[in-house]
Amino acid sequence: MQTPKLNISMIAPGQAQKHVTHNEALMMIDHLMQLAVINADLSAPPANPSEGDSYIVANGATGVWAGKAQSIAVFRDGDWLHYTPRTGWRCHLSNTGVVAIFGQTLWSTSDASERVEKFGLQSVDEWVRQQLRLSRR
Repeated sequence: MQTPKLNISMIAPGQAQKHVTHNEALMMIDHLMQLAVINADLSAPPANPSEGDSYIVANGATGVWAGKAQSIAVFRDGDWLHYTPRTGWRCHLSNTGVVAIFGQTLWSTSDASERVEKFGLQSVDEWVRQQLRLSRR
C-alpha cells in the first residue's frame, strides 16, 4: 500500500524489516519536501555529482537520464533516482532563484516568477494570500 500523493510505501502489519520501508520513506520526503534543484537545464547528468544533488531533467535527455525528461533526478548512493512530478508541484531553481511550477507535462517558470516579481513577494503562497485579500475588498 502507498500514500496517494507521493506514492510512499506504507508499513504493512507484520512486515519484516520495517526500518527499510521507513528509511526509504524518509529519504523520499527529504528529496521532495521543500523541493529545490540545482538547475533545470541539463539533459545529461553532471560529471561529478555530490550526494543529494537534484536536477529537473531537461527535454532531450541522454545517457542514464534518457526517457526521464521533466522528472526530478536525485543523486543518491552513487546512482540517480527519478521522481515523476505531479501537477501543481513547486520547485526552487537554485541557479536562477526562481520558482518553477509543474503543469500537466512541463515545468514553467514565467507565470510563477512574474507574479512574485510583480508584487515584490517572497513566495507564490504570499501572492495567493495577496489575491485573496484583494478579492475580499
